Amino acid sequence: MISAKRLRLARLGGLILAFLTVEGCPPNWHVTIVEMKAAGVPQFCISKSANCTGGPVLLDSFAVQEVRRTGEGRAYRTVWAMHRTRTARVGVFTYGIAPDGWRTEKTAELLHAGRLYTAGPIWFRIVEASHRFHVETGSLGEGRWNE
Repeated sequence: MISAKRLRLARLGGLILAFLTVEGCPPNWHVTIVEMKAAGVPQFCISKSANCTGGPVLLDSFAVQEVRRTGEGRAYRTVWAMHRTRTARVGVFTYGIAPDGWRTEKTAELLHAGRLYTAGPIWFRIVEASHRFHVETGSLGEGRWNE
């Protein structure tokens, strides 16, 4: 015979399992800069898997911030932000242009070569060489971003 306490624990365990099945784990998402559309204008891809694979992702907001060193560490300043206005997944989009279903929250500022920026989980720097622009990307844990 099952005790009342064990029965309550079993029901609670079932409820927790049902909740986790319905809610799942927080989704992972990746940001890739797929192209430089023009000087200081990257094209982003937000996807379920690395390297712009796995399909678009449902986010509430997205921002690009400039990262500056200060005496106490780093200071972040938002240079562009957008938020979702309806249920719309975001995939590939260009800096400064909110895709369908999104609205610009902060108008995009010009991105400058040599400065450090962050967009979600990535850090990036625009590099100019021979009048051409490309982008270096990485994560904070990498030594080159800790300069």
